Amino acid sequence: MTTALVLIVISLAGAGVLLLTRRGGTFSAARGRGAEDALLRQLLGMTLGNRAAIERAVIARQRQFPRASRTELLRMVLDEYRRDHARD
Repeated sequence: MTTALVLIVISLAGAGVLLLTRRGGTFSAARGRGAEDALLRQLLGMTLGNRAAIERAVIARQRQFPRASRTELLRMVLDEYRRDHARD
């Protein structure tokens, strides 16, 4: 009886840990999407809504940095766009 109770408690604790770590992963992913959305909105404003130009720039950067996340690529594109248009 005691052994069964201990096994149940350990199982529930393990399930709780899995749920907590899973929930943390979705929160961090949501934050990443929020950052990605913010960068995309900034780029759309700067390019007058030219999403195709943004995607071409992201693809070009992705060829240079294949392991970079989309958020990092968008940040690179935004930095490049700001640098290029600061001269104007």
